[in-house]
Amino acid sequence: MYRIIGYNEPTDKAGFIVLDPRVNRHISSGKLTLKESNIDDLTITVNQASPLWDNVRPYHTHVNVYDDNELIFRGRAIKPKKSMEESGQFIREYVFEDIEAYLMDSTQRFYEGVGQTPKEFLQTLIDVHNSQVPDYKKFQVRNVNVTNNKDDQYRQIDYPKTSDAINDKLVKSLGGYIVTTYNPNGINYIDYLTDIGIDHKDDTPIQLAKNMKSASMQIDPTKVITRLIPLGKTLEPSKVDVSDDGGEGGSGSLDSPEEFCKSEINATWSSDINNMKQDFAARSSRVRAWGVDVNRLYDVVKNAGVSPEWFFAYELQEQGTYYGWLNHTYRHGDAYSDAQSVCEWIKNCSNSNSINPAWSAPEGSIAPNQALADKWNQEFGKGTIGRVYLQGTAAAVWDLAGQTPNPAIGKPISGCISCIKRWGGHSNATGGTWGWPFPDVGEGHFSLGQTFGTHPQDGVGRTNGFHDGLDFGSVDHPGREVHCIHGGTVTIKSAMGGLGNFVVIHTPEGFNIVYQEAFSSPSNIIVSVGQKVKTGDVIGYRDTDHVHIGVTKQDFYQAVRNSFSPAGGWLDPVKLIKEGGDGSKPQEGKKDQTVDNSNAARPKLTITTVNNGRDYIDIPDLQKEFGIIEGTVEFDNVDDPNVLMQQAQAWIKAQRIPQSWEVTALELHMANFKSFKVADRYMFINPNVAKSQLLRITQKEIDLLKPHASSLTIGDKTMGLTDYQLENQVNFQQFKEMRVMVNQVVQTQEQSANNNNKVMQNFASSADLAQMRQDLRNLQDDNDRARKGMVPLEEFNKLKEQVEKLTTGGDNSGK
Repeated sequence: MYRIIGYNEPTDKAGFIVLDPRVNRHISSGKLTLKESNIDDLTITVNQASPLWDNVRPYHTHVNVYDDNELIFRGRAIKPKKSMEESGQFIREYVFEDIEAYLMDSTQRFYEGVGQTPKEFLQTLIDVHNSQVPDYKKFQVRNVNVTNNKDDQYRQIDYPKTSDAINDKLVKSLGGYIVTTYNPNGINYIDYLTDIGIDHKDDTPIQLAKNMKSASMQIDPTKVITRLIPLGKTLEPSKVDVSDDGGEGGSGSLDSPEEFCKSEINATWSSDINNMKQDFAARSSRVRAWGVDVNRLYDVVKNAGVSPEWFFAYELQEQGTYYGWLNHTYRHGDAYSDAQSVCEWIKNCSNSNSINPAWSAPEGSIAPNQALADKWNQEFGKGTIGRVYLQGTAAAVWDLAGQTPNPAIGKPISGCISCIKRWGGHSNATGGTWGWPFPDVGEGHFSLGQTFGTHPQDGVGRTNGFHDGLDFGSVDHPGREVHCIHGGTVTIKSAMGGLGNFVVIHTPEGFNIVYQEAFSSPSNIIVSVGQKVKTGDVIGYRDTDHVHIGVTKQDFYQAVRNSFSPAGGWLDPVKLIKEGGDGSKPQEGKKDQTVDNSNAARPKLTITTVNNGRDYIDIPDLQKEFGIIEGTVEFDNVDDPNVLMQQAQAWIKAQRIPQSWEVTALELHMANFKSFKVADRYMFINPNVAKSQLLRITQKEIDLLKPHASSLTIGDKTMGLTDYQLENQVNFQQFKEMRVMVNQVVQTQEQSANNNNKVMQNFASSADLAQMRQDLRNLQDDNDRARKGMVPLEEFNKLKEQVEKLTTGGDNSGK
């Protein structure tokens, strides 16, 4: 029997009876909903005879609901409603919420902390709550058994309601249940528990032919994942150090012999490499005499770390066939071995600690000049062409000194400059060299649709008719190796729709150069984020029909949003390469500078790097049963791919096949059939629906006027693959054995008192029939005993008269 006691104020000790059939105090209707994880609520309607009529103040009026003498609900009024029914009767409807809602009445302040246990963090939140509310709304932390294995979790909150902070930072993160308990003698209690409820294996079963009115169980494979994509923490944009990026080896200047000698030994001047090779092959006496493959010689010199442009130009100033390359010394082996040997001499000479100028030679000499030598030591640092020339060729010393002891010798440095210019080389406007991505081809030829700029007539059909870069086709610009057109730091290596796999290089002058649409696989891009690259370095291998190169000084991700518009700040790569830039200087103060890519997309961490390039894990057993069903699971706090893989594999082991249940059962209030309690687990016994098992009650709706007609919500259950397969086999076998339809008798206590049995038809196996008959006889016996224990009407009326004298008051026990 359910009873309700009301209180005008939450601190009142004496209350008034709202519902108690024993004293003829009734309500028009009432529904109490008890919930496992949310705030319980009570809705009642009353007429003018009720003491609640127009006597309810939101947040002031409180009620207690008792099941016999057990308190099952304590709550406050929140929603009064006045109305009139079609019959003309006036009613009032009141909604009450459980005292757990007190936690919605306080607001936390900004807080961050690390290293607190769940109990300590909960206590922190409750302390703030208690500082803002009156005593009757306060809580004391009682039992907490939820743990965090490391207790190192960082937590930050920004002015949430206390209830939201508890739910978001504890329950959703660590699991468990929050339980609040009313304390009539002091501060209320709050518990945080890993589990609540108990198992009823030996009492109060939900059983066919006893208290089960209906039952259904549905297996839902649509929620099964057979190919898991685990996702970790949202990745922050990477910050890339671009300090001193792209140091390329001097200025690459052709403006004067002095500036030329400041160039590093591996500098480039953006010559037309094809033209250079052809001219060198035609003019070099050693090439003709030794039968040299110019392409092979070019590769040997370049791979040795020396500029082929300078080497070839230097050689054309020397000529002859008696000595080795550059007339350096006697020939060492074949032409290619000798070139390797000469390159080693160049590198050693360029890194000498000081310059010892070659003032004299058999062809002539000039007087040593220490002041000039000191000046050259200052101007031509380690790794420069000047440091090699001044120690290896007397004619170069005379050239730089501006003296001509033998006019027949010529000026080798000036001659080098002339050769390189003849091949299309030029000074670099910024001190960082520019080059072509396919040096063997150089500029080559482009169709209109490949070129930069606005030309809608090209027939390509681009948005706005605008092309934001330059396309080097595999036919007009053959070659697999894609060379860096300007040195800098790799800031992005990624993939994007429309661009494919791409790489962006940031230069000292602030250019962002993107190489895209050339690489079918990320592995074809051989440079990494943060790597410093120089002009001419191979950055990847083209395996498509073209490489698109775009240049902008805007943030790349901002510019790419304007890929078909000049608003992206796009520049003409041909013009930059041929003119050596746009005249801008390297940015000052490059120390400790970074590119943060703040406008980049922010994907979540995946297991790709630790799972052979795959971002998913297949689950073969489940795929055999259900096929491939992809699904994601987020592990928001994981920032290590190895940990993400471990947690994903643990999730796979724990994955179960969801079941949805619908059960209605009678609360008989008899021996061995007690009231159902939320969060408790009860035996389900109906082999025609599922095997016998414990089911958890997650919600209970009580009709206060029909105490036996409660509706139960069963929490979704799960089963493993083996259980699923066994369940299917059992169900199939029971289907074959089902032969007989019998009458199922369902009778509440109220119905049995009137001998008005309700007969329902249902399916059952023949094994249930004898048990049903025996249960019916037991039920009738219970009914007979109940009749014998009834109080005569005259005695009941006397008892009623005595109780009515007490209706003006009551205490917290409801008695």
